[in-house]
Amino acid sequence: MKTKKVIIYATTIILLSSGIKWQLFRNSAAKLNKRIETFTSNYESDDFLITAHRGFSSVEVENTRQAISLAAEKEYIDFIEVDVRMTKDGKLVLSHGNKILDVDYYTRYISSLTYDELMNMDFRYNTFLLSRMPFYSEENYLLFKRKLDLHNNIFHLTGLKEGLECCNNKKVLLDLKFNGNIEEFTNELLSELDGLDTSNIIMQSSNINGIRYIQDRTSFPCLALISNSMNFKYMNEFEQIGLPYSLVDYDTIDKIISEGKRVAIWTINDTKVLNELLAKVGKYYKDIIYITDCPDLILTRLHEIEETQEKRLKRIYN
Repeated sequence: MKTKKVIIYATTIILLSSGIKWQLFRNSAAKLNKRIETFTSNYESDDFLITAHRGFSSVEVENTRQAISLAAEKEYIDFIEVDVRMTKDGKLVLSHGNKILDVDYYTRYISSLTYDELMNMDFRYNTFLLSRMPFYSEENYLLFKRKLDLHNNIFHLTGLKEGLECCNNKKVLLDLKFNGNIEEFTNELLSELDGLDTSNIIMQSSNINGIRYIQDRTSFPCLALISNSMNFKYMNEFEQIGLPYSLVDYDTIDKIISEGKRVAIWTINDTKVLNELLAKVGKYYKDIIYITDCPDLILTRLHEIEETQEKRLKRIYN
């Protein structure tokens, strides 16, 4: 009986403390969100280069007209990145993956459906909520809440032309998902871009053969996404390089930038990853392009970190 009372007492204490901690994180997250809104609404130009990954994808469903349009509205966003895939009948739509859920949770494949079929269907956005637990910090709570708000949202696919129209004058990174036939994909891409203002478009892909094909046959600037260390050997072939932050080290960044090349790093979505990246890139922290689902958070944190560093240096040298 005594043991049972102890267990009940301990369980009650844990639940109460968890509830209090949850409320504290919730309140702190609201203050953080307000701080972000205040900073970004009063934004003036700076030296940081920010890319909205799949549009403003922490607030709107990725690769949709809404996510792209929101990113296009923000002065502090320099680039908008979107993913391009081919349908069964050879048209281009925006989607990161080939697999997609319809409203009834049935799996559909973009490559198995025609453009018209896809444009007339509703889809359901599912995100892995457990990838961002809300219990550890105000930031985790904020990002978890954003995920929760997007989970199970109904959305429509966006065609390539429609997506580009939403970008306004922003620079656009078109991430090409060749899905097999590089020549057919390229021909359709050039056909759909014909007659459009493409001066702000940069082509990118992790498919090295595909991005080589684009680079050899078009005048578009091309960015090679180097997704593993085995592909480092291809960096010499391109003037613009993309790296996952896990592959970044100072010597690699020093070499790329010293050769006059541009480097973009993905995906920087929270302060922990941002701090790890800044420690790796050192003095080049203003020379890289930050690719992020959370451009408002990352820009705010960059300025806060820079301001803290400047204050620390003043204390040291004054």
